[in-house]
Amino acid sequence: MVPGSNQALSEVQKRCLTLVSLNRTSKEIAVEVGLSPMTVDQYLSRATSMLGAANRRDAARIFIQSQVSDPFKQLEFKPETVAEQQNSANVEPTQAETETPRNRWSILIDNAVTWTVSRFGGAPHDLTKLETVRAILWTALAATGILAAIITVGAWLNHKA
Repeated sequence: MVPGSNQALSEVQKRCLTLVSLNRTSKEIAVEVGLSPMTVDQYLSRATSMLGAANRRDAARIFIQSQVSDPFKQLEFKPETVAEQQNSANVEPTQAETETPRNRWSILIDNAVTWTVSRFGGAPHDLTKLETVRAILWTALAATGILAAIITVGAWLNHKA
C-alpha cells in the first residue's frame, strides 16, 4: 500500500482516526466505538503504519486532510456544514444539530449510570437516567439511616447505667 493512502482503512479505523482528531483518548474512543482501549490502540497502530505516519495524531491529520475532496475548500472561512447547506435548497438538520448540548456533568452521570446498570445486569427497566440516579441516591440514604439506627440501638443496649 502506498503511504498516505487511506483506501484500505477499515470503517473502525476511520472512526478511530476521526475521534483522535477530536483529541479523544483511547478510553474515550473505546466507549464510543464499543471496543476495549487496547483494541482501539491496535486499530490506530495499524492505521498509523498504513498511512506512513509517525504517530496517531499525525495519522489522524493525514486522514482528515485526505477526506477533503476539493483543495480550494480548505481556503473557505465557513465550516463545511454551512457551505453544504448553501449548496442545497432543502437541507435537513443533522443529528448533532438537533440534539441539545450536554455539559460535562450530564455526560459523566450518564456514563456512571450506564456502567453501573450494565455491570450488575438485571432486567431492563423504563426509568430515565435521572430517575435511576434518584433511586440509587434514595437507596443509599435509606441504607445509611438504617445503619445509623442499628448503631444507635446497639450503643443504647450496651450502655451501662
